[in-house]
Amino acid sequence: MLSLLLFVSAATSSDGSSATKGAGCFGTYDGYPCEEIGPDCASCPQCSAPGWECQHGSCPRGAVSRLRPPPPTGKLPAPSPPSPGPMPAGCYVDDADGPVSFKYAPGNVFPTDATHPHGLRLVDSPAQCCTLCQAHKNCTFWTYSAGGSAAKPTCYSYSGACCFLKTAAAWAGRVTASGNVESGSTAPLPSSDISCRNGTNCGGTNLWTKWEDTSLPNGSYTNPGSMPYPRSLDLIDWEFKSGANPGYGSAPGVSMYKGASADTFYPTWAADNNLYTGFTDGSVCDYETRECVHANSEGSAPAYTISHGQATIVGDDPFALNITKVRAYTERGYSAYPYGGRFPSGSLVYKGTWWYGTYFVPNYPKGPLVGGLLGPTVDYRHSTDFGETWVEPRLNATSLSDNLFGEVGDPMANPTGPARVKFGTPHWVDFGQELEHSPDGKAYIVAHGATSPTSTEMWMLGDQVYMARVTPTVADIDDRSKWEFYAGGHGADAKWVAGDVSKATPLLEWTNHTGSTTMTYFAGIKKYIISICTASHYPVMDGGHFDTYFLESDSITGPWKYVTYMKSFGPQVYFANFVSKFTAKQANMTSKTFESFLMYSANYDPGGARTPQPLPNAAYHMNLQQTRFTLSDAFAAKLGEITAGPGLPDDDDGGMCCQKNGPNSCLDADCSNYSDACC
Repeated sequence: MLSLLLFVSAATSSDGSSATKGAGCFGTYDGYPCEEIGPDCASCPQCSAPGWECQHGSCPRGAVSRLRPPPPTGKLPAPSPPSPGPMPAGCYVDDADGPVSFKYAPGNVFPTDATHPHGLRLVDSPAQCCTLCQAHKNCTFWTYSAGGSAAKPTCYSYSGACCFLKTAAAWAGRVTASGNVESGSTAPLPSSDISCRNGTNCGGTNLWTKWEDTSLPNGSYTNPGSMPYPRSLDLIDWEFKSGANPGYGSAPGVSMYKGASADTFYPTWAADNNLYTGFTDGSVCDYETRECVHANSEGSAPAYTISHGQATIVGDDPFALNITKVRAYTERGYSAYPYGGRFPSGSLVYKGTWWYGTYFVPNYPKGPLVGGLLGPTVDYRHSTDFGETWVEPRLNATSLSDNLFGEVGDPMANPTGPARVKFGTPHWVDFGQELEHSPDGKAYIVAHGATSPTSTEMWMLGDQVYMARVTPTVADIDDRSKWEFYAGGHGADAKWVAGDVSKATPLLEWTNHTGSTTMTYFAGIKKYIISICTASHYPVMDGGHFDTYFLESDSITGPWKYVTYMKSFGPQVYFANFVSKFTAKQANMTSKTFESFLMYSANYDPGGARTPQPLPNAAYHMNLQQTRFTLSDAFAAKLGEITAGPGLPDDDDGGMCCQKNGPNSCLDADCSNYSDACC
């Protein structure tokens, strides 16, 4: 018999509050929340079906929401063949995105009662089920499902197969199915494409769209200030394709690109062409095993135990990625002490070693805030087997200064003290695959913080951005003395000081307007792009909005110019980073644009959501938004002087083929959509 699998995510937000994404059966294990199967264990029909059980009250950390018995690893097997029999004329079957079921969808043709759950009728074959639907004028969709064998199908406790008849209202409620199930319609089915490649599937217009408010802050803004950097003369605008924003991490199914999952995704592009990322404060589902793994970064006394997630992102098509090898790091003794919160920062994979960074955050309450509420960089644990095993230098810090750079933040017991840090929320600079475009072969990080004892600094609020670099080896990354800190100057005049974070000087400075900072090198236009997310209201972090702005430079050390400033971008976008793997190789010289995909988290503490949503499908999952920068005429002309190199033949896209990731993966002719055919 067909049973419906529901995955329900209970996402814990970056401020420690619980943001439950839909109802579900929830329990705890050793004080940790874990989500379970079904909308309500007491009345959940699938919990009483064969092969199911409610995991009431307990589940091990790092393994939740599981089908009983667990499915085999690897790709799910094809469903059992339906009962034989030709399909009558006028019956349409479409399993383009895998078998679907209308069983739990709205629009029952027949009423439900104790002997007819979901209005079922007994049949012998899918063809008979469709014929029954055709006999009723209000029936549009049907689902056949059966247990037992093809010769002796069963439906619940009855002999025969189940047939569920539905009105046209059922289409939006269809779900992915497995087992002996077949569904169809009495009319041609709507498109089964569930991806966000066409933005209208995910709530947008599929049109290139500018953000609604790009005015700069001033003295009367809710976070007052004046932009200290000049306007870029090369990159003169930025826009996003409305709705072309798949959301990854929730359970596979027809809503897999819209469901809630987790946050804090910072991928790194390895030699095997996969991306590797951490995550936290929620659950991410493995698309192959269908197991959902929980992670949490807020500890509680006395042990302050935490767990951090990891995942491998496979594929070249940003609209159809495979999330797999999802695990949680739960080493005994792994702790957020002495700050209370310990969160993932950037990942780096280089020559087979994966470094996974973390940073401290003192626990703090909601509301207007004052003080040093941002902790220091902890360290970088490493793995030489792509996350199967890890070496963690600091499972549990012994003091406020026990961290990689020896910085001291305000403790959670006294967040209004004078301590401030420079290297909070650190992220590796994305130089492309295997540090391909590093200017000197070294790995760089950018982070934000403050130095004034009167400043309020948090994970999304600060005064400055800092930079450091290191030779990417385990020994050097673990050794504070091997790190070089940016100490001023631009380009060839930039200065660096080794081993002493107190000598680090700001790469960028704007009081109360820094926050989570990332940098990506766009090799196609030879530009460094900085993305900064900061508070829209000073000094409030939760229940509202964040601003996002982009800066550009020809040099990793500046000087910097701003491209755009977007007020209340989102809802509540944070941790924004452009992913080098999904960045065009060349500019589109016809439209004078350069395309990339922006990864970000959003809406961890709902309070800024609107209807209609100005940034469609921006939600608490791994957002991957299709975007593009607009080039000035002068800059486009400069780029146009660069001729297409070997393997990049001229094409009808303005003189440059938008080839990406090899000869079999590239953009289409107008550089606006990814396709599998070479340009």
